[in-house]
Amino acid sequence: MSAAVTTKVRRFCRAFFFGHLDLRPLEGTALGIRKCDSHLEDLSPRGLWRQVAFYKEQLAEARRFLKMVPGTIIIRQNSNKSLGNSDKKMVPGTILDVWLDIEKVISICRFNLHLLEDYPEHAGNPELALELLETIAMQVMRASKAEDWASMGRRLDGTPDFLWQLESRVRERVEHGPALDRRFTADVSEQTGEIAGYLRSLKGTSPGFKPQSERAALAFERFGAFLQGEVVRQLKEDFALGAKEYGWRMRIGLGVTEPLGSIAAYGRSHLKELQDMMRETARRIKKGVSVPALMESLGKAHPKNDEEAIRLYERLSERAKDFVLKKKLFDVPPSYRVAIVPAPPGMGEAITTAAYFPAPAYDRSAKGFFIVARSGGDPARLAAHNPFHAASTAVHEAFPGHDLQYAYWQQVARNVSPVRHLRGDPRNWGDSMNAEGYAHYTEELMRAHGFFTPEEELFNLSAQAWRAARIVVDTGLHTGGMSLKEATAFMADEAHLPPKVAAGEAFRYSKWPTQAVTYGLGKRGIEQLKARRRASQDGKFTEAGFHSWFLSFGPLPPDAIAQTL
Repeated sequence: MSAAVTTKVRRFCRAFFFGHLDLRPLEGTALGIRKCDSHLEDLSPRGLWRQVAFYKEQLAEARRFLKMVPGTIIIRQNSNKSLGNSDKKMVPGTILDVWLDIEKVISICRFNLHLLEDYPEHAGNPELALELLETIAMQVMRASKAEDWASMGRRLDGTPDFLWQLESRVRERVEHGPALDRRFTADVSEQTGEIAGYLRSLKGTSPGFKPQSERAALAFERFGAFLQGEVVRQLKEDFALGAKEYGWRMRIGLGVTEPLGSIAAYGRSHLKELQDMMRETARRIKKGVSVPALMESLGKAHPKNDEEAIRLYERLSERAKDFVLKKKLFDVPPSYRVAIVPAPPGMGEAITTAAYFPAPAYDRSAKGFFIVARSGGDPARLAAHNPFHAASTAVHEAFPGHDLQYAYWQQVARNVSPVRHLRGDPRNWGDSMNAEGYAHYTEELMRAHGFFTPEEELFNLSAQAWRAARIVVDTGLHTGGMSLKEATAFMADEAHLPPKVAAGEAFRYSKWPTQAVTYGLGKRGIEQLKARRRASQDGKFTEAGFHSWFLSFGPLPPDAIAQTL
């Protein structure tokens, strides 16, 4: 492929990136593109027509470019100082860069068109209201100057109209389909009151902010009343996608072509392997006691309140950083720190223990945040912060998991095409194959190197079993006829989750199809990639070198990165 064509493709990808964010500005805010911070998606009929026209045009152009790309793979060297490491890194070469980026554009276009036309759930998804709240909370945490608050104020100014458009699209979806699930819709409705309270709490944060936050709060209250009064009572529990739709999203969204039956079988076999390891670890801790009994006994310890939970995760994150530096598993500057904060109000049941607000790829001044679920004084939710389980959570969400991962991606963002950082649609979980797969991979990495105490290791193996069980449950819920009650029981019995947590997890899997499988399948892909990388380096392989190489590609699925070997 000529240099001229390569240049055209790169320009095309860059134009696609900004064109997509013009239509989906909340994603732009998440990535740190400041010009998106004032805007909201246009859900009017004209706005949705613009989206369809854009993705169809871009899909045709991407396919035209794809025909020009030969099968040759070229690797180039690139010098990059990232997170304290000045060594040269191997990054994708020119031809492979172009091929991978075009494939990403095609995947985004196909997924968006599917959810706009073939299975039109995007515009009528009540959870878009929660995505708006999450984005505003992200802006509040990042705000450092007057223009940040001004942008947020303009976004709040547009919130009433956005929610009115969303209400209109929800009405159409109730009438024409695809079906909405009663529980998901009720959950959004129940959270709108808390969201309104949160927005009103922003009144004193900036001059002139009071009327904007009040109008937005009223709009959320009206939207919640609409859902509860007119929508919820008409709906049934109807969350299963069916094998055809679920398989389509696995292929196009996640890039997984393996048969669904094989995926579920892998989940069950890996779950059994982990359960055997749990029994052996339990014997080392206390002979003659079953795994459930030992975990129940150890699981009684938990923080007394939310503030104590925050301090627990801070201690564990620092301990993990010290361990990584000692073992030379990653290249990390000693000054590195993780920001740990309580979950913003209105997140509801979406966070059962902890989560991560990513560091924006294109704003190096902003950090990511390790979000700890609020208990509201509920002892069952405080119990989720058991100190033995919390060690795995800190590794996954903070260090060396998501926080290090996204901090690294900030450093290499200029070296990869921006389209790699796009998700495309809230229901597209393709980026999770890398993001969640990597964070889950770091748990096993730390376990294998001896980070955990025996008690923490038992809970870590349980957490890994939890991710393997997710594969079984997610495929079962959406293709195998597994009920929500059966899914909850499976998570409690097979992954040893507390009943409250098991119920929350099953609820989450039922409303976010294909997201749950990305942890286990992504981890498996990274481990397979690591084995191939080790075999190809003739004794020069190092853990830190592999991790820098892997992260240098940006958020591509492991299977895509494997094509560079």
